[in-house]
Amino acid sequence: MAELREILKDDHKVRQIAIAAFNTVDTDKSGFIDLDELEALMKDMAGQLNIQAPTKLEVSNAFKEIDANKDKKISLEEFTVMVREIIRLMAGL
Repeated sequence: MAELREILKDDHKVRQIAIAAFNTVDTDKSGFIDLDELEALMKDMAGQLNIQAPTKLEVSNAFKEIDANKDKKISLEEFTVMVREIIRLMAGL
């Protein structure tokens, strides 16, 4: 947990983590994450965590939350906000 807290203090590290994850999720290399790519990510994560896969509605709701400017695509900046929040939760903050 201390390591995660240290990462959160370093914007460059958070951005590097977000970029690496974003590039993996952006399978069509459009520079944005679309609904299908987010769904694939969420289903993959559910499988790795051995939990029930999200429904289409859950994926859609998550997409709407992440897509801050409502342009129907998730930018690296929007994705970075999500990654930072995930790290915060993992660190117990």
